[in-house]
Amino acid sequence: LTFISKPQSLPTLKFQHHSKSLHFSTLLVGCQDNFILFNRMKFSTSFIHRSVCNNFRLAMSTSKSSGDVSKIKVLVPISNGTEEIEAVTIIDTLVRAGAEVTTAIVGEHTSLTATCSRGVKIVGDKFIEDCIHENWNMIACPGGMPGATHLRDSKALTSLLQSQYAANKYIAAICASPAVVLSHHNLIKGRKATCYPVPKFTAMIPGCSNSAVEIDGTLITSQGPGTSLMFALSLVEVLFGKEKAEALHKEMIA
Repeated sequence: LTFISKPQSLPTLKFQHHSKSLHFSTLLVGCQDNFILFNRMKFSTSFIHRSVCNNFRLAMSTSKSSGDVSKIKVLVPISNGTEEIEAVTIIDTLVRAGAEVTTAIVGEHTSLTATCSRGVKIVGDKFIEDCIHENWNMIACPGGMPGATHLRDSKALTSLLQSQYAANKYIAAICASPAVVLSHHNLIKGRKATCYPVPKFTAMIPGCSNSAVEIDGTLITSQGPGTSLMFALSLVEVLFGKEKAEALHKEMIA
């Protein structure tokens, strides 16, 4: 069995076996039809197999009635100079999809407000330093200058991105950030990536793609403000599946 972080609230299934009550917590992972069973007692694999087979429908019913027990968490770091179209499009689209999005303020700030590249102010949820010990399904970096340089220079964000990379979890970036942030910290490493198509950025990414959105494994990159909705829907697709992305595409008249 694989053990992963337990959400705040999980449905509990109780089985009777040889007059002893065994308590299992179900955890929905990846898709609707697959569960990992976790318990605090020693057990035989044959008993677990029988329990899963005999109680699968009950597990499905209990999980659905209890709501989403495997919330997908996405971190969106922003700073002064972040491109506001990209930041808001990423945040809004992922929230529509059902993700738990945390906007983290990066850089020298005394408040949770970032002034973006065209003067739009965005209020964050936390400072990036307060996000270090959390687990993230994805970290998605908007671009914009000098916002991308502030993301690049953040020790806390760099640590988070390096941990994400080491765990082979999703990293996404758009505009200047694939070059200025990810390439600078050697987080592309031979994978295909795109960025804002000007020489000073494309030169930072060997073999830089000219695609509007580039997906290579757990790395998702895009070019700029005009591709931000396509990019955000691509993030929805890798996190939630093609059906969800297509439904949002239609809903948003994209």
